[in-house]
Amino acid sequence: MRELQTFKELIKQEKYYEAHEVLEDIWQQIRKTNNPLKWAYKGLINAAVTFELIKRKRKSYHIPWRYFKKYENY
Repeated sequence: MRELQTFKELIKQEKYYEAHEVLEDIWQQIRKTNNPLKWAYKGLINAAVTFELIKRKRKSYHIPWRYFKKYENY
């Protein structure tokens, strides 16, 4: 769970892309398994992408945010 702590610290520092990368490798390993955490990781990754797009003033931020909202109840 060290990666979640790292993710949290990077989010606090507004290093959203880096936060996304911390969880991406783990998600890739579990995405095709029955691991219930895969949806939590996917949601956090999408949230980080959304924040990065907002930071870059990209109007497309709503696309990954829509996916984040999809996973919020898992």
